[in-house]
Amino acid sequence: MRTCLYQVAVLLVLLSACRKKAGEEELPAPAPGKCNIAARLSGTVYTLFTTIPDESSTLLGGEIFLYAEGVKPSPFAPAAYFEIILPLTISPGTYNQAAATASGIIVVFYDAVGNQWINGGAPAAGFVLTVSRRTATEVVGTFSGPLYSFPLGSSVTISNGRFYGRF
Repeated sequence: MRTCLYQVAVLLVLLSACRKKAGEEELPAPAPGKCNIAARLSGTVYTLFTTIPDESSTLLGGEIFLYAEGVKPSPFAPAAYFEIILPLTISPGTYNQAAATASGIIVVFYDAVGNQWINGGAPAAGFVLTVSRRTATEVVGTFSGPLYSFPLGSSVTISNGRFYGRF
């Protein structure tokens, strides 16, 4: 009986360790031509970058372009937004960056005031983007690390960045 209880306890510990924490699960699938992007920037949670008609898109041309805008406080107010640009030929894998255009991967965050923060380059070395799924109809992945603002001379750190784009 003790052996059985011990095995059940070990199984429960293993299952709880494998479960993703709240906010780490894959984003919901957007409509075709749309994308969902969410991230935590220097402790501030940005989960507002979800599919909004005409304000988030996924384009396939010579590259994959994911664009998602945050919720605006009013129709004419500026909104924060993300842009993620990936090579069209990108495949599942982890991409570590030391330069802004290493591997053709660019991640940009614009705050509601218009400041631009970008991955890569010496001030923001250590940015990591992982593509977990890439098919003819979608791209899914995560990203984390520093984004740097050259005009401001400062950086923000992304954790738990996630994206899901459909073509």
